[in-house]
Amino acid sequence: MSRPERGLKKRHHAGECGFPPAGCPIAPDIHLVLDLSEDLAIAMRQLRRKLDACEKCPLDDRCGFRRAFQEQVDMAIQEITSEWGMP
Repeated sequence: MSRPERGLKKRHHAGECGFPPAGCPIAPDIHLVLDLSEDLAIAMRQLRRKLDACEKCPLDDRCGFRRAFQEQVDMAIQEITSEWGMP
């Protein structure tokens, strides 16, 4: 694991988010989302490095598969931004 990935893995366990009050009903859900987001961040970094192989592909920027994936990522980011009221 690279340094940024290790730092990300420790972020919420080190108390950056604070500790939930005793009996907090959403604490398990928050920890699950944080754990999943860490795994997603690692997978996305690994994929970004592997996308360099696309430069050698004859389709390169015309690749419908890669374009569709990028559009899905963009849509997911927009949905989350909108749902959480982020600018």
